[in-house]
Amino acid sequence: MRFYTGKFEGTQLLFAGFEKDPFLYRIEDYGMKFSDMTELVCTITDEQKDRLLNEREGKRAYALDEIQILPPIVRPRQDVVCLGINYSEHAKEASAFSKEAFTKDKPYTIYFSKRVSEAAGDKETIPSYKGLVDSLDYEAELGVVLGRDAKGVKAEDAEKFIFGYTIINDFSARNLQTRHKQWYLGKSLDGFTPMGPCIVTADEIPDPQILESEAM
Repeated sequence: MRFYTGKFEGTQLLFAGFEKDPFLYRIEDYGMKFSDMTELVCTITDEQKDRLLNEREGKRAYALDEIQILPPIVRPRQDVVCLGINYSEHAKEASAFSKEAFTKDKPYTIYFSKRVSEAAGDKETIPSYKGLVDSLDYEAELGVVLGRDAKGVKAEDAEKFIFGYTIINDFSARNLQTRHKQWYLGKSLDGFTPMGPCIVTADEIPDPQILESEAM
């Protein structure tokens, strides 16, 4: 199942989509109300998901081109937590900006966060920040969406907390990132976190380690 945030006739709404079905369905039409995607992710029940899947008949179907697709989580309630330098080929690529920052042996896993006051959506233009940013970089990342609070979770239990997955484009101002010796500012300018177009529930992605990308 896929969950979208979109605008239809100027109103922001939540939609559900399904594999092998080209249309989207407004969740309010099922008598379900969520204030935003975060509330949906944290509170939707398996029974409600089953209703979305099995009670489509007679519901208004929306074509994708009828809706302005927004990032699924427009305003995250906290920073996006990221895993840095998570594959060797990218480390080599990023070393063009700073060998010291990206090629030095790291004895521990690198985590950083991105401040996202509002995520960017499909087809949005990313600001260039002329005069401030001289080395804009981007990285396609798999976003993991947690469905409930997690703390002290064992590795073997981690999947139980995952609601689904989305795509995040991690934009970086490399000159700011390397100048400040930490990554927060260089990764947190407005527009630097495009997200979406939807959240795919975890049951549709049994092994996120073997995903394939397709050119659009």
